[in-house]
Order: sequence, then C-alpha cells, then structure tokens
Amino acid sequence: MVVSAISACALAVAVAAAAAAGRSRDGSLVLLALGCLAVGLLMLGHGLTTPGIWGRPPNLWVGRLPVVAIAAFAACLCAAAWPRRWPAALAGRWPRGVLATGGAALALVPLAALLWPTAGGGARPLPGEASIRLALVAASAVVLVAVGTVHWWRWRLGFDRMQLALVVACLLGAGALLSLQVAACGAGRGGTTTRSC
Repeated sequence: MVVSAISACALAVAVAAAAAAGRSRDGSLVLLALGCLAVGLLMLGHGLTTPGIWGRPPNLWVGRLPVVAIAAFAACLCAAAWPRRWPAALAGRWPRGVLATGGAALALVPLAALLWPTAGGGARPLPGEASIRLALVAASAVVLVAVGTVHWWRWRLGFDRMQLALVVACLLGAGALLSLQVAACGAGRGGTTTRSC
C-alpha cells in the first residue's frame, strides 16, 4: 500500500509536469514529462497489482511493471537528450498530442493488469521472459549511463542545475534496475519466480 501511495504522489507530480510541458514547444521537456508519466503510471500499477492488495491474486505483472517503467523512462530520457532529432522535434510540434497519446497508451498497461491480473501471461512466464527481462534491464542500464554521461558533460560546460538533476535521475534509474535484477535473482533462487540471472 505504501508503494501505491508514493506512486500516486509521483503520478500527481508527473501530471503537473506534463501539463506544464504541454504548454511549451520544447520537445525535450515533453519527452521528459512523458518519461515521468511512465514511471508514475506503471509504478502505481505495480503497487496496485501486488498480491493481497484489495484481494489481488498472485500474478507476474507485479514484477514486470517496474522494469517496463524504468525502461520507458530511459527511452524518453534518451530521446529528450538530443532536442533536434525527430522524437523531440515531433514532441515539440505536437506537445499535447504526444502527451495525451503516450499517457493513454501507458495507462492501458497497468489498467489491463489490474482488471485481469492472471489472464494471459499474468499467471505464468512468457516464453523466453527471463532472457527478455535481462536484455531489457541491461539495455536500459546502458542507455541511462550513456545519457547520464552526456548530461554530465553538459553540466561541466555550463554548471546548469537541470543537467546535474538529469545526471542524478539517470544514476538513480540505473540503480533501481540493478536493485530489481538483484531482487529477481534472489527470488529465483528461492523458487518463487523464474531465474533471470
């Protein structure tokens, strides 16, 4: 329940950031806000799909949603780091449309997991899921470290606090992925989930 409450607060802040970004024409801000929406929505889904919360049955979505949240955050941060390339240019041209479409698509994932937690792949691992998860975690960590390095160099050039905040966000995201992977490996050794390490 604590994770759900914290995630709901993070989602409220992300919605406020998205509202501000939607009024701007800065594609990087729009993509950064979309990444924050991804974390807020998917982590709220993670909290609400936890077995036992409001009678939720055991399901695999509770372990998938945090990985997908941080991977989406990493992808948005990567796209936002280069404002003149097409993702940021597109987001700057249609900021509200990108936020509304992206937010709606992101909301469908936890909503489906909440409504049907054990349907389809919610009750058993998908074929090759452990390998896919490991690849997603590794790719997201590499992206976060690379983007963090870019922001570090930008910070060194101008000492802009926003650049430093993005460095910290990238490092915290990579640390969260490491934590999720260690937890998955520990659970796998205990026999409660498939091993992915």
